[in-house]
Amino acid sequence: MICGMAAIAGRRRRASTGGVHVLLQGRVDPAIKERADRGAAARGVSIARYLEILIEGDDLADAYVEPDACEQLDLGIGA
Repeated sequence: MICGMAAIAGRRRRASTGGVHVLLQGRVDPAIKERADRGAAARGVSIARYLEILIEGDDLADAYVEPDACEQLDLGIGA
């Protein structure tokens, strides 16, 4: 058994996360998928790791706070 090698030649092996992962799915335009594939390949990482890198670099991802009910936009539509 060979350990410590990336699953795909040319990619770096990711550091262990302790086996904790969740599924993240979404549909995108095929051109966006191609760009994601190229971006991941250029960095030698998987699409999953590429998404992690993008999200880790997004300052708004940590700064966003859900508005309270009193801060919701009133559209003037009665319930």
